[in-house]
Amino acid sequence: MAITRLNSLAIPSDTVVASDIADGSITPAKFSSGVRIANASSTPAAAAEGTIFYNTTNNTMYVSDGSSWLEMNNTPPTSTGGTVTITTKIEGATQNYDLGTDFTDTSDADGELTYTLASGSMPSGTTLPTAGNSALTGTIGSGTGTFNFTIRATDTANKSATQQYTQQIVALPTGGTITTSGSYRIHTFTSSGNFVVASGTSYACEYLVIAGGAGGGPGYQAGGGGAGGYRSSVSGEASGRGSSAESTQTYTAGTHSVVVGAGGAGGTYNGSSNHTGNVGANGSNSSLPIGTITSIGGGGGSSYYSTSTSAKSGGSGGGAGQRDSGATLDQGGSGTSGQGYDGGDAAGYASPYVGGGGGGAGAHGGDTPTYGNSAGGAGVSSSITGSAVTRAGGGGGGGFTSYGAGGSGGGARGGQATDTGHRAGASGTANTGGGGGGGGYHASVGGSGGSGIVIIRYQT
Repeated sequence: MAITRLNSLAIPSDTVVASDIADGSITPAKFSSGVRIANASSTPAAAAEGTIFYNTTNNTMYVSDGSSWLEMNNTPPTSTGGTVTITTKIEGATQNYDLGTDFTDTSDADGELTYTLASGSMPSGTTLPTAGNSALTGTIGSGTGTFNFTIRATDTANKSATQQYTQQIVALPTGGTITTSGSYRIHTFTSSGNFVVASGTSYACEYLVIAGGAGGGPGYQAGGGGAGGYRSSVSGEASGRGSSAESTQTYTAGTHSVVVGAGGAGGTYNGSSNHTGNVGANGSNSSLPIGTITSIGGGGGSSYYSTSTSAKSGGSGGGAGQRDSGATLDQGGSGTSGQGYDGGDAAGYASPYVGGGGGGAGAHGGDTPTYGNSAGGAGVSSSITGSAVTRAGGGGGGGFTSYGAGGSGGGARGGQATDTGHRAGASGTANTGGGGGGGGYHASVGGSGGSGIVIIRYQT
């Protein structure tokens, strides 16, 4: 049988071809065995668009789109078709683009799809996998706005489907210093500001809210400042004063004011004949607006020169100053339930001549001389930012020949009268809510408390 050639495909001589139709030479004889088309035992090179052939090896019909061969006789893939509108997706999130489920046949293994962006635009940084199963999953880039695009999927059997999308992508929340850890996006506020949530979105947020630490008492044998109140909703972690984590709070669209409290000033020395003002200042409150989450500023430490029972209450209480000979035990200031512990007590003028420690979020301030301990109370550790950090330690008491150490978590050491380099109380560490140290010399000042901090995180 004579063979003619078309695009390198074998065509039997009794096949109806385009030239027969053009010159009218179709004869009944040519239809005696039906209409036949070009055939080959393997897929040939790409042919002109519209060319068809039959593969005699896998018994499959193919048509050329001008660059590749597409199956004609296999069941087409299932595809939703039309236009899909996806609204209020978040930049950086994962989006599933489902192009159907029937992209494999008996000769093809799963996972052989390739994806192309057929038209339109997608956000900058969007990822499209080059292979996978029937569901395209990509990460949305950093762009925001409305995007129109079409995705086409083709498997190795040359079955394909397309899907057109219109997608609106909204911005992630802003405010503070933004970091990430695993699946969490974290906003850290070291000063007051706004947490802004885009329209149409909401987030279940965990938080850590720490108030400003208090100033230590002035003069010598002064009490340390109490740490700022400590409130946390981080799952599995503790809040202040040994309490469990609080509930998460949902933030909806809008501008939410975040307040970060300042540390209280250290007490100033006014002379032994004037006992007014000889107490460290309380720290300022920190707060979040949703759920009225307010952490109370630490309580100021008192002094040898202060009036009786003058240590202040707060998120954590201030330490008591050791008073004149013959004075009764002075009480440390009270802490707040769920936020911090009481400040340390101080007995009458006696060895070791040192004030009580300021209360911390995690422990009571040191009592003296009953326990011979004037250290500030310890703070509490949190991994809300991805690594463990201890905050809200109380300030140490100041003394004559000794001093109290600052509590872990930003609490400052007290002053010491016999140490000319450290007669004044040291200041608490900024953005920890640590208490300031009490003064150790009769003309010295107490250390200032450290400022607070607010941290918000949510999963993206």
